[in-house]
Amino acid sequence: MLEQIPIVHLEGARFEQNDPNVGADAILDLMVGDRPYRLVCEVKSNGHPRATRDAISQLKHWTFHAGPVATIFLAPYISEQSRALCVEAGVNYFDLFGNTRLHLDNVFYERSVADKPASERRDLKSLFKPKSARVLRWLLRDPLTPVRLQEIADGATVSLGQVHNVKEGLIAREWAETTPDGLILTDPDSLLDAWREDYEAQHGQTRQYYTIHHGEALTERLKPLMARDRGEPVLMLGSYSAANWLAPYGRSETTFLYAWPEILPDLEAVLSLEPAAKGANILVKVLEEESVMLDAVEPAPDLLVSSPVQTYLDLYNAGERGREAAEFLRRKGLSWPRA
Repeated sequence: MLEQIPIVHLEGARFEQNDPNVGADAILDLMVGDRPYRLVCEVKSNGHPRATRDAISQLKHWTFHAGPVATIFLAPYISEQSRALCVEAGVNYFDLFGNTRLHLDNVFYERSVADKPASERRDLKSLFKPKSARVLRWLLRDPLTPVRLQEIADGATVSLGQVHNVKEGLIAREWAETTPDGLILTDPDSLLDAWREDYEAQHGQTRQYYTIHHGEALTERLKPLMARDRGEPVLMLGSYSAANWLAPYGRSETTFLYAWPEILPDLEAVLSLEPAAKGANILVKVLEEESVMLDAVEPAPDLLVSSPVQTYLDLYNAGERGREAAEFLRRKGLSWPRA
């Protein structure tokens, strides 16, 4: 990168990590025009915001008395949020993916790459896999109240180790922090933004049916199948049908349902369902994993719908009209002040 700047010449590099009086990972001796310059480097294994803040803090400690000096943070990939932190702190940055900012006197070089490396995408997607998503949905119920990890594990029905892994991923991105009272989400909005972009629909077959029942009569037929005396939820409204109860935006002629396989025979009988390749007015996602059911909410007696978070994710990924409904739901029921 330095070789691309005609008036900058690298004179040498010193690796100082073993010198307690310096503490930087490396110092690059440069000539900028006819002036000597020192570029102090701090290297981290990742460029998440938490690691970036640590690097910035470390770089702010180094003071040199001989000649001009600048600081630079290096990592395999530095996220957009982390780059903004560097700019705010007056620290240069460079990553192996091509994102660069270097300001030395009258030299300014900047380059941004829109895409993310595959490893970063995999890392983020792992945070939204089914078991991790259980933890996220549970936390987003009341994101600004601290909660103990064991309580999260019990509530989300996952292992304590799973909660710990999710916690580390959230903290690294500065979406959460630990307090004396437990874990708290500090930026639930950024978490939800990232989740909607990497959302994977629930695994399972979608079945299409036609029924002669509709409106209130349909709802009344569904309620006994959703009754809490069955134990764990086995049936609930989802997508647009759930949004009609949480934050009505626009009516849909189709009823969307999440169902556990065991309830299908009863559902088909109660609603007199007929398979329909065309003209279906009932869409049933037959789940392979029960986690979204664990978050079911009851907006009316004996009626279960998907949680606001799950409904938002489904709507946002359901096309342009769905995004409009999703943002309406978010304004009505998924707005939080910063912690």
